[in-house]
Amino acid sequence: MIIKFTEEEERLFDKVMPYAAKGGGVRPDAPPEIQAIYARLVEITNQYLSPCPLPDNWTTAKPTK
Repeated sequence: MIIKFTEEEERLFDKVMPYAAKGGGVRPDAPPEIQAIYARLVEITNQYLSPCPLPDNWTTAKPTK
């Protein structure tokens, strides 16, 4: 799947990329601003990757029989 990002989102990616960690995420030494930008980009991309929103109780829900 190809996700089309806005110009602003692409600029955010450009800011984060120098702090990329091997295996994903950002390095622990990344400044708080970069960590916040990365968190926002994760939120944006998760919208495209999740088929539907998770219910509020997804962490405590019990399996049905």
